[in-house]
Amino acid sequence: MFCCTVFVEGVLIFMEIIREKTEKIFTQSVDIFKEQVFCCLKEKDVITVGIPGGKSAEQFFSFVLLDKSIPWDKIHIFMLDERVAPVDSIDSNYFLAYNTFLRQLITESRIPENNLHPVKFNFEHTSQFQVVKRYSDVLFGISNQLDILIVGVGPDGHIASLFPNHKSIENDSFGFIEVYDSPKMPKHRMSASKNLIKSSIITLAFFTGKEKHQSFKDFFNQDISEIQCPAKIIQKIKKLYLFTDLNE
Repeated sequence: MFCCTVFVEGVLIFMEIIREKTEKIFTQSVDIFKEQVFCCLKEKDVITVGIPGGKSAEQFFSFVLLDKSIPWDKIHIFMLDERVAPVDSIDSNYFLAYNTFLRQLITESRIPENNLHPVKFNFEHTSQFQVVKRYSDVLFGISNQLDILIVGVGPDGHIASLFPNHKSIENDSFGFIEVYDSPKMPKHRMSASKNLIKSSIITLAFFTGKEKHQSFKDFFNQDISEIQCPAKIIQKIKKLYLFTDLNE
C-alpha cells in the first residue's frame, strides 16, 4: 500500500495505491467505498455513484452486495458509460449491474427502484442526442456531479467510453456525451465526459489482470498525455484509490 498527496494544477490530490491479490483487492475496495459513502453523506443528504461495465466492475458488484451496512437508500446509481442497447440486453452495462447486484438490492428492499438510473435509448432514431441530454438533466436534478466513481481501466488506458487518440476524450462538454464511432465494439455508446469525470470527489479505479500492465505504467508516465491514456483524467480527482494485482 502506498499513499501520497500531490498538487495537480493547484489542487491538493490524495492518492492511495492498493496492491494485493485479486480477491483481497475487492474486499478492501468495498471497505473504502463504504467509508467514502459515509464521508460524502456528512455533506449531502443523498449522493450519486457512477458505475461502469466490465469484468472488474462485475467483481466489485459481487463483493459490495455482501456488505449489508451500506446505506443504499441514500445512493443514486448512474451508468458511467453505456452501450446503445436495450436495458435487458446482454450488451447493456446496466443489465450486468442489475443481474450482479442491483436486482438483489431491490428484492431485499435495500435500495428504492427510483434510485436506479438506467439509460433508456430511443431506437426509433439513429441519434441518441436527446436521450443523452435527458440523462444529464436527471443527474443534474439530483447533484451537480457524480460524487463517487467506480472505474475499470482498459488495457489501452480507456475509461468509461473515452478512448485514446479519439474525439471522445477531446470532448469538452460537461455531462454525458454520445459516442458514435467507438474503436471498441459496439461503436454506438454513451459516456460521462472527461469534465464530468474530473468533477467527481472520489474515484476507485481498478487495474486488474496482466493485460493492464501497460496502461498502469502509462498512467504514471509523465510523458504520456490524457489524450494518449484517458485514465489519466482521474488524476485530477481529489481522492483517488488505485487497486491493482500487478507486480512492479
